[in-house]
Amino acid sequence: ITREEMAAFIVRAVEGFLPTCSGPGYFSDVDAESPYFCAIQRMWELGITVGCGINKYCPKEFVTRAEMAVFINRALGLCARTDLGPSFTDVPNTSSYYGFIEALYSQRVTLGCAPGLYCPDAPVTRAQMAAFIARAFALLDAVPGFRGHDSFMEGAPVRGIQLESHEIVTTDEATYTGSASTKGSAGVGGRSR
Repeated sequence: ITREEMAAFIVRAVEGFLPTCSGPGYFSDVDAESPYFCAIQRMWELGITVGCGINKYCPKEFVTRAEMAVFINRALGLCARTDLGPSFTDVPNTSSYYGFIEALYSQRVTLGCAPGLYCPDAPVTRAQMAAFIARAFALLDAVPGFRGHDSFMEGAPVRGIQLESHEIVTTDEATYTGSASTKGSAGVGGRSR
């Protein structure tokens, strides 16, 4: 998926809807007429993205699995974990993405792309994006006291939350496997999208 598509997925997951907006854009390469303009704006406002360069977002570029780890960490307010692993042989602890990937792995938001591998430079597919979103945002409802989305709704993301791995709802690569009450039209975790 592209960076602009990813913005829409994440903002919907965080806020339950795509916002409307007006005014000048934060990024010079995002057209105000783009259907993704407001989602990209909101990603900046929530501190989920800083762009891909000075005043650039690179909306048409594909999102790598490493970049997705950063976006999901920021959206959930998780701390990067450098005290673990390495859990994947293709993500050395010298990688700038290492702590973000380890944080997602410690919460079982990612299972990797193959045994012992994360494939950090591979583009994220729609199925993988769905799995990342389902696992990550199931945390908001599955863990007592982890109500980060309430703060996001007010525009103040929760930062620095560390969860225990036994408190996690996991899914396979593309299918949410929560209880029947959390599936269907209500979306992941039972919240309307």
